[in-house]
Amino acid sequence: MTSDPDATPGRAVPYRLDVTHRIAEVVDAHPDLEPGTETDEVVTVAGRLMLRRDQGRLAFGTLQDSSGRIQLFATAAATPDFDAFTSLSLGDWIGVTGAVMTTRRGELSVRVDRWVLLAPARRSFPDKWHGITDPDTRYRQRYVDLWVTDEARHRFHVRSRVVAALRRRLAERGFVEVETPILHPIPGGALARPFVTHHNALDMDLYLRIAPELYLKRLVVGGFERVFEIGRSFRNEGISTRHNPEFTMLELYWAYADYHDVMALTESLVAEVASEVLGTTRVVFGGRELDLAPPWRRATLEELIAEHAGLTIDIHTPRDELVAHCERLGIEVQPHYGPGKLVLEIYEKTTEPHLWGPVFVCDYPTEVSPLSREHRSRPG
Repeated sequence: MTSDPDATPGRAVPYRLDVTHRIAEVVDAHPDLEPGTETDEVVTVAGRLMLRRDQGRLAFGTLQDSSGRIQLFATAAATPDFDAFTSLSLGDWIGVTGAVMTTRRGELSVRVDRWVLLAPARRSFPDKWHGITDPDTRYRQRYVDLWVTDEARHRFHVRSRVVAALRRRLAERGFVEVETPILHPIPGGALARPFVTHHNALDMDLYLRIAPELYLKRLVVGGFERVFEIGRSFRNEGISTRHNPEFTMLELYWAYADYHDVMALTESLVAEVASEVLGTTRVVFGGRELDLAPPWRRATLEELIAEHAGLTIDIHTPRDELVAHCERLGIEVQPHYGPGKLVLEIYEKTTEPHLWGPVFVCDYPTEVSPLSREHRSRPG
């Protein structure tokens, strides 16, 4: 036990607590208790105090851990330091030991036979039921948002299960997971501006990787026929809802396969993981339903531009004509842009924001496809 300057006077803060149950386990084990029931099962649970209401010699609280919430039932007659318990602040971390019971109204509860303050909340907590409504606060103080917003915590759990499922299914297909260097002597693997740092011992500039591509390809050269990495990449560019300076990406390489094989692998992986984690391949995003079941559509860049913009263009279209289309669309053209780059700019302006897939966009111009191989039948 140790003292804490913000702890309740006279109450020591323990170094550890023997928690016997997660809250969800208590709730799942007692689905049908009748109102006013007191069981013989004594549990120790811990979490954050999200709500407290005092009613004279009774006090009720809502305790939340990462698995769920449960009511606490405290009485002046049976709860030690009852006055201190009723003085707890929202957001305080506490441990509670007591019998599992239901109130007269049938609310499943843990009777507060013993309790201990584990860590006090040093700042006031947000609204306990409505979460954080300011987007800036949500993104800058995610730790607070996670505690008060169920949906935010759910996303983290889903993401963890998605990554685990991807790893497992790639391993089942014979892919080997690796970790490659994050500090690179040259920026490569993508067209992006890198973050630059300096290695003091070597007295040389290094770059945070913009992609793991180059080192993964070296592993293929070294004999790894199926290899993948899930890791962070860094690009020193703009920030928006579609771009983040650091992000997690999955990149894999598969010897003897072509892009048709990789498309088939991708759609099957996504559908299998969605079914495992969500129980369905049908999801709702942005208020619209999206079906992830294969087969997904395959379409070329030029076909999609023709559908969405009504323009029949490709890399063989005269550059002056492509520039005229760009100017009409309000696209800034740099002198070094070739036909491939101009076609891509038109696609990103007129077509990409309106795609609703999943859809594989195929056959990008070579000019904007670094380290890629020429198309087998369509040069350029």
